[in-house]
Amino acid sequence: MTASDVGELGGKRSSWRSLAVAFAVFSSVVTPAPRAFAQAGNSGNVPTASSTAANSQLRAVFHFADGARDAVMRGLQNAQNGVHALGNEPARFVIVVHGPALRWFRRQERANVGPQLAALLDTRRVEWRVCRVTLEQNGWSESDLLPAATVVASGTLEILRLQQQGFAYFRP
Repeated sequence: MTASDVGELGGKRSSWRSLAVAFAVFSSVVTPAPRAFAQAGNSGNVPTASSTAANSQLRAVFHFADGARDAVMRGLQNAQNGVHALGNEPARFVIVVHGPALRWFRRQERANVGPQLAALLDTRRVEWRVCRVTLEQNGWSESDLLPAATVVASGTLEILRLQQQGFAYFRP
């Protein structure tokens, strides 16, 4: 190993160290700590029985942006599997749709996902929200959407807000 190899290796270590620090800072800003960890004053590594009981309802946001119908169907099936596996446990799932994926959530789309979405909504544990920006960019209106949609200003912002409120993030 030459002196230049050592210098190059040292630079790589420094780069990796900088990357790790940046990731740690970014993660702490973007991903909120689950309430079960933040409560009860423990070290943040292990939830206590009292802290998990206080927040017993599973809450997750399902992010739909991929325009491929197979990806949308897979995501809806993931949500259905989750609801089914929970049995009687309380849960709240929010499906947020924006970008190319919204095509499949429109009444006019011949191969829309209406039946799959309706089955999820019938569980009363799932709701869905739509990005107003995507609607406007495509010249679509709320009346074009499948039933029970809540239109939000921005799909991306809605996902961030839900995560801030403690919703787990899931992107099928």
